[in-house]
Amino acid sequence: MADRLIIAFKQKEFDRLKNCVLNQISTIEIGLNVASISRGQYANQEIWVPTTTEIKKLYETLMQLRAYMLSPEEKELLK
Repeated sequence: MADRLIIAFKQKEFDRLKNCVLNQISTIEIGLNVASISRGQYANQEIWVPTTTEIKKLYETLMQLRAYMLSPEEKELLK
């Protein structure tokens, strides 16, 4: 029972971190292209390089996300 509770927590934390990563990527993408349509460069728009802080935060969140990935055995226990 305790194992199942821990696995459920890991799954919820994984989902939360996944959304956080997607938001961070969107923030970086908007900086790359103000219109956020594509990453192509337009004559009247500036392309911004992501800051070191943005990249570092994304990296750290991805490492946390990786730590909360469920193993195949844990996925089987959730069923």
